[in-house]
Amino acid sequence: MISKKKLSFIIYTFKYDEKSGGVIVLHYLCKLLNNLGYKAQIYLTGKKNDPIMFNNLIGFFSGLISIFPHKLKRTIVRIIFFLLKDTRILEKSTLLKLEKILHNTQYLYLRPNNNTIVVYPEIIGGNPLMAKNVVRWLLNKPGYITSKIDYNKDDLFFYYQEVFNDLNFNPNKNCLTVSYIKSNIYKQYNFKKRTGRCYIIRKGKKRSDLPETFDGPIVDSLPDNELVKIFNQFEYCISYDQYTMYSIYAALCGCISVVMPVKGVTKEEWQPKEEFRYSIAYGLNENEIDFAKKTKYKLEEYLDSIDVENVKQVENFIHICAEYFNIV
Repeated sequence: MISKKKLSFIIYTFKYDEKSGGVIVLHYLCKLLNNLGYKAQIYLTGKKNDPIMFNNLIGFFSGLISIFPHKLKRTIVRIIFFLLKDTRILEKSTLLKLEKILHNTQYLYLRPNNNTIVVYPEIIGGNPLMAKNVVRWLLNKPGYITSKIDYNKDDLFFYYQEVFNDLNFNPNKNCLTVSYIKSNIYKQYNFKKRTGRCYIIRKGKKRSDLPETFDGPIVDSLPDNELVKIFNQFEYCISYDQYTMYSIYAALCGCISVVMPVKGVTKEEWQPKEEFRYSIAYGLNENEIDFAKKTKYKLEEYLDSIDVENVKQVENFIHICAEYFNIV
């Protein structure tokens, strides 16, 4: 039986961003683990393009000082912070992390020990926190976003969607899919006849088939409260990002949601799991549009079961981790 007091988790991620699906689910995983009675905490790193040396530095520093009593720890951090804040020795993002430690905010976390499992998204290379037990969560295809792959041979891998998996890293096909659905925000309130198109580009910005001009707004940078209005205004939402929750949100708001196919990629190759295709047309042909319309109710039924499925997924994740790292 797994000891909830013994096993702990650190989720290594970026500051919460309502427009980043990957960041959202990393934070949500932390919440789900805590809800199940495990100690799970967020380790905030800097911007995605911060040099890895600074991430390593702050990871080492925060881990090292965590062994000291609270008052002494604050004194150490205060001295280092004020000595270095006016120099260029440390990046601004690193100084911000030192400030968090100085003020003892919720982002000062466990020092990784032999019973701590650190979860890195696939875009993080190396092992910035120098953890013994490392999980790589493939929230996209390895190397797709960063063009670099820097993993360790003993890392344990999980994929978010099957299409993101790489059998070279994850031959056992370990899966961890947790979905955070903003169903309280994204709802349909316009049931009148609609016209026009809006567009999502996001991770599809490198595609060679992007139009030179668009006959409707590109909604990538809009916050939730404005997106709801857009998705309740237009008839179609066309996405060049093959894997974004915003295609689902568009459908929930009454758009005909379309993902534009990549040449040579079949519908099943694009999305092997049928539930993830509900309410979405793969291309603009008539059959796919009809499929999107007819399966909207199936999407709503599937989303109603998400909370139960999330718990099952996380419990399976914990079991695999405890067994792999021999923590019981």
